[in-house]
Amino acid sequence: MPKTLSLADAYCLRPKNVFRFILLFLLCIISVHISAQSVPANDNFRNAETIVIGNGGYGLGTFTSTKINLKKASKEAGESVSLLQYFAGTDKKTVWFVFETQTPRNVTIELRQKDTLIGQDGAGITIFRTKNKSQPPNLGEIDNSLTPISKFGSTGNTCLSPDKYYVQVSAKANANAEIWLNIVVGNSSPALYDQPKDAYETGYLKGSKTLNFDVGCQGIDSKNEFMAALGPDYNQTVWLTFRTDNYSDLIAFTFNVNQKFRGSDTVLMGYRLYKGDTKNAFGKLKLKDSAVFQQACNPNYPPHCGSSFIKRYLCELQSDTFYSIQLIFHKQAQYGFILYTDERGERLSHSANPKKLPDAYKAGMLKPGIGVSFKDYFACNSLMNDNLCGTVNVKSISDTPYFSNNVPQIDTFDLSLWSTFQVAKKGAIEISYNILRTDNYPDYARHVYRLFKGDVTSNCNLPLVIKHSNQGTGNFRVWLEPGIYSFQVMGTKMRQPLSNPTYQIDLGKEVNVTFRSNEEVAQRPAIHYLPSNPEDLGNITSKLLAGARAQADYFGMPDDTLKIDGSYYTNRLHFRQFYISKPTYLQITIELVPGHYTNYYNSLFSGRISKGVDSLKIVTDSVYGRSQFSYSNPFRSSCTPLPPGWYTVVSNFQADCNTDRKYATDFSISEFLPCKKKFNRPYKASYFGDVDWNKSPPSPGLTTLSYTFDEDCFGCLTDTPFSKHPIDVCKRPYSYQKPFTRVAYYVFNLKQVSALKIIPEAKDASGRSYGSSFYQLYKGDVRKDSLKFSGSDLLLAPCI
Repeated sequence: MPKTLSLADAYCLRPKNVFRFILLFLLCIISVHISAQSVPANDNFRNAETIVIGNGGYGLGTFTSTKINLKKASKEAGESVSLLQYFAGTDKKTVWFVFETQTPRNVTIELRQKDTLIGQDGAGITIFRTKNKSQPPNLGEIDNSLTPISKFGSTGNTCLSPDKYYVQVSAKANANAEIWLNIVVGNSSPALYDQPKDAYETGYLKGSKTLNFDVGCQGIDSKNEFMAALGPDYNQTVWLTFRTDNYSDLIAFTFNVNQKFRGSDTVLMGYRLYKGDTKNAFGKLKLKDSAVFQQACNPNYPPHCGSSFIKRYLCELQSDTFYSIQLIFHKQAQYGFILYTDERGERLSHSANPKKLPDAYKAGMLKPGIGVSFKDYFACNSLMNDNLCGTVNVKSISDTPYFSNNVPQIDTFDLSLWSTFQVAKKGAIEISYNILRTDNYPDYARHVYRLFKGDVTSNCNLPLVIKHSNQGTGNFRVWLEPGIYSFQVMGTKMRQPLSNPTYQIDLGKEVNVTFRSNEEVAQRPAIHYLPSNPEDLGNITSKLLAGARAQADYFGMPDDTLKIDGSYYTNRLHFRQFYISKPTYLQITIELVPGHYTNYYNSLFSGRISKGVDSLKIVTDSVYGRSQFSYSNPFRSSCTPLPPGWYTVVSNFQADCNTDRKYATDFSISEFLPCKKKFNRPYKASYFGDVDWNKSPPSPGLTTLSYTFDEDCFGCLTDTPFSKHPIDVCKRPYSYQKPFTRVAYYVFNLKQVSALKIIPEAKDASGRSYGSSFYQLYKGDVRKDSLKFSGSDLLLAPCI
């Protein structure tokens, strides 16, 4: 049986020990009483009590402070209290708490007490955000996203930005009991696609789709979602899921920050692609790809940002498979976000392998006037590297086109499709092509079309007949001998043309080709199509008055490419040379007959091409006139005549093979004298006389009349400075334009109140229309007193 000890036994009941026990008990009672009335530890801002949010600041649930007795609480010197508390009287004493969230959350702050020892309106809370930890925050640092309250209760925000929040509990002077705080943390709202289970379901990816959503309230569940390349501050995530179609060549995602409500002007965003369905099988996701995108917002429209990021998958993702995307943003970022999804691809190509070309892509013998058409797709199996065939299908082909005699642009093509046809007798074959995007709109990207002599299914080293470069829709004609021919359409898996900042991607595009035999006649044989055999007009100086003419030439010759003075000249070329023995203002006109084909281009060089191409130099446009010219815009000397010497004209044109158009050239050179200005001073102004719509109308009741004033020209010499005229000259409407330097004056007498329409049609010294001319209308006769025109008193219509 256990021994029972009395209190006296425990303390030996000696008188001295009994005294010590009673004293210790009294001291404990006194200590507890003093403790209940001592100054709270968090009475000042610097000692604010930390309420720890679990899971490193990512936790969900209710997090409670210690209970604080307000009896001995005070207010620091200089401590700010909101006006709400001041007018409510709850500004006499304060204690401080602090908590921190790491990601946007739905946060409610509850002010609680055990009973009603403090009146319901005896205390309140105000929330601050401040970077200064050494002294209490000021009123300007009150966080208005959490509304202050002046009574027991709660305040909250369904999408509270991640930060450190200081909670000031303030109270009336008679608040002498315990209070505490509850911080209730939940997932933010609205926070679209925040959780894997709430991911946006795109469904089957087919064609193009658009998704708009806001970023700013999303979060993460744990630090496991961090992206190392971005760091812990990037903890807003958005989840999406999609399922690939039964066949796709290209899947592309374009992420666009359409508007920036908050965040840096440089957008930084994380991207992860998982194989698997995040909504229904999150634990089975397998990471397939990741990236970090960075781009500055448009500096001219920073609130609209306009930053875009693109992620493309070309022949990479499995068909009929679930994938999930996670987007990762900075915790403070608030964006209006747009996701564009594009999918392209119908099926595998049938005509990509020239050695195994199906019969369906063999046209056989073409019949006159009857077209034969084929349809296929640039697909993942269209890569030339996967269908190698001698010299006609190599890994890739670099093509060099030349546009308007400019520096060449090098393009690389690595996709191709094939078809064949046969020609029974010599004649013209029209080849039409039409490449369509997924949306069935024409494809304006550049492609190359090559025609070979022979059957590619049995010979991979065929001779090239013609190479044609153009956009995705067009046609060309070629003169062919009897036999079998192989036609190749080339595209590119993905490349960035030098002339375009966007990528050309041909995967998934539909390709249509039609062959048609027209039995057309060929062009007549050309005469002067070799640089070594130009037409030599000799010294034409004495012939210029009546006009010097060259013989007609034709286009029955092969295409050629020639580099002259650093530029390239292509297609069918003609060469003519002539000599002038004195400085001369020349006009050179070349046209095609029949028809004024403006795509017959010509270039003027100094030098004699019969002495070699290297002897030619392009005529300087700014000195002698436009060196590149056509029928619609012939060469005309500018204010400086061409000096004596030899000159060469190189003409280039791509001729069609039409039955009723055997093209010939008409070439003439003449001399002209620059016009002389007549009305370029106020005292020289042209006087027209009366302008009166009521005088001799062309028919009864008609009140509209047109008048044509005397013609003048803007000559070679300038009329500046206008201050000597004097006149306030019309200013150019755009700052980048040069000031006006030439003027003409006209005077007319208006007899009736009228509505006037003045149309200036100005010409330069060589007779060409002047690029931009404006007029000003004044009231008065500038011939009589031009000094009155120096200001704006008489100005009726400025700079029209």
